[in-house]
Parts: sequence; structure tokens; C-alpha cells
Amino acid sequence: MVNLKPLATAWFTGCVLLLGGALQVRADPVLAVIDIRPIIARHDIGNALGLAFNPDANVFYLAHGSDDRGGVIYTLDIHGNLLRELNFQGTVGGYPTSLSYDRSTGHLFVLASEVRLVEIDPETAQVFSELPITDIDGGGFLRVRDDGIWQPRFSEDVIRHYTRDGAFIEDLSVAASFPGFPGPFALASSFTAGGFFVVDTFDRRIVEVDSAGHEVAAAATNLGDGRGLAIDSDLDSQRIFLEVNSQDIFVLSSEFIGEPEIVSIEIRPHGPLNRINPRSKGKVPVAILTTDSFDATSVDPAKVLFGATGTEAAPTHFALRDVDRDGNTDIVLQFKIQETGIQCADTSAVLSGETFDGRAIKGSDSIRTVGCK
Repeated sequence: MVNLKPLATAWFTGCVLLLGGALQVRADPVLAVIDIRPIIARHDIGNALGLAFNPDANVFYLAHGSDDRGGVIYTLDIHGNLLRELNFQGTVGGYPTSLSYDRSTGHLFVLASEVRLVEIDPETAQVFSELPITDIDGGGFLRVRDDGIWQPRFSEDVIRHYTRDGAFIEDLSVAASFPGFPGPFALASSFTAGGFFVVDTFDRRIVEVDSAGHEVAAAATNLGDGRGLAIDSDLDSQRIFLEVNSQDIFVLSSEFIGEPEIVSIEIRPHGPLNRINPRSKGKVPVAILTTDSFDATSVDPAKVLFGATGTEAAPTHFALRDVDRDGNTDIVLQFKIQETGIQCADTSAVLSGETFDGRAIKGSDSIRTVGCK
């Protein structure tokens, strides 16, 4: 039996960069990679923390500047070539830490020095409105949509919802997808109504959540150095744009974050009727089986969750062994029953997780609850 510790993931991908203005298209979910290092090298003013895509003009807006040394907004064509440079600090004031393009007005919303949200014309820098931001702690990114303003708050594991006038509406918890600190860093609209693609900068993932904050899918972003700083999406073409570490913009297809792969699991392997006492303070073993189409040893135990919905308990231990005696190595994980959220009368339980190369997995098995009277 092995004590569970964080395990490093590794995924090599032969990404092709934009060199000399030639965009090279990929035949996989990574459609293209745009090298923005020559753009960032124009000014020594810190990181690029904002990215927005204008689907009508087919251009990117890239915010550069993370401290008082300066702040600019670049307009780039779809190949990453510089079209315009706006001295945001000199014309509007402050450094831009977040960008959000509003298609209905053609305006760009800029979070300036993390203290005010400024609505501008991206070509002329004409200011149309300013909204003071007084509660930015725990999240320096804002997304403006027709349904309001949304702020991922990495210190609280929530996505905060405001009206377009800045009045607080509610917090959506995403804690099940971001156990521990830190939490969500940046976000963009997903391709389902009301949902989001959320950047997990420190764990190097994109997590898709629905309008209630429930995880739909996740994918590792071991692209470049993997640390996403900004994200946007195009609902028409269903592309995702991920800016990684002020170095590259990765153009991703919708297949990059796909439905999880269904795997075979056994709750209490060889146990009668998969009995679980929800009041027990013990543990329940769950096996992920190797099949002709799936290698259970590829599962990253540090990314596995198990319970009533598959978002509850993390494993305390794991072991590799042949559970079903078919000659293949399976993985068995132990979970504290009290952390699974399983209730009396539940008839099934769910396991979710990822492989070491970032593929999402999901499996379920029937259970019979006992000790409930």
C-alpha cells in the first residue's frame, strides 16, 4: 500500500510555434500556437494578464503590464502580427490586468490596476464608462457578459456574479473542482448556456463548469510551461484561446475539453452487493480496472474523486494489483466513507479523475446502503 502524495503529470506535445509570421495549423485539438514573445519583448513591464478575441474583426486584444512600470494593449491579427499598440497607462490610466470584449457594443472592458473597470473603444481608447471595483481581493480577473460581470476568486474557490452595474448577486462555488488553495484564476464563456471554461493556473488545467458551478469536464494544459494566465473563447467557431505564461497563445478546438472517458470500476471488489454503511467511519475500496481499451495504471491517483456524484472524497491510499485476475494490473483506491456524501437509499456511486496525460475519466457502480435503520 502506498501513501498518496501529489504526483507530477507529464505530457509531451510537439507544438509548432508561429515563426516568421507563418501560422502552422495542427491536426489535433491544439489547432495552432502563436508565439507572442516578440510582442511582449517590446516593453519590460511585467506579465500579459489579459486576452480578448473579437470575432467580427478576427483580432486579439492582449494586455501587457502587471505593475506601475507601464500598461499597453496590443491588437494582433489571427496570426499574432502586431496591428496596433495602445498606451493604456498614458491615455486612460493604470495597467490592464484583464480584458473582456463585448460583441454587442464593440467595446473592450479593461480592469485597470485592479481598482476600476473601464469600458473603451479598442481602437481610439475613448472611454464610455468606468466602474469602481472595491472588492477585488482574491481575484484579479473579470469577465463581462450579457448576464453580468463574473469574477473568479482563487482565494475562496468561487465565481462571483455581479450585475453590469457592479451590484453583488451571488457566489457560485467551484470548490469541488479546486480542492485546497489556490482556486480559479481566469475564465471565459463555455459552449453551453451559462457555463465557463475556468483556468486552474497552478494545477495547469482548464475546467469546464456549468451555470451552477458543477464540473462538466477538465483537461490538463501542459502546453508550453502549462501555466495559463488568460483565456477567451469564440462561440461561433467553438475555439478556445489560452495565453500561457506571457509566451504563447494556444488555439484549441472544442475537442480539447471533451467528455470524460468511461472506465470500469468495482466498489468493494469481490464484496457482496457493494454494501456501504453511510454512518461508518471506515473506508471503502474502489478498483479501476484495466481493459482492452484502458490502462488503469495511467490514472493519476492525486486527481481521483469518489462519492455520490464523483466530486466528493479524495483517496487516502492506493495500490496497484490484479483485482479481477485477468493478468492485467488494476488500481485500488481507499476512500473515507464519511467524505463520500453517500446517503441512505443511494443506489450508485461515481468516480471521476484524470490520467497522467490529462484525459478525464469517469465510472460508476451500483451500491447497497446498509445500517440506515
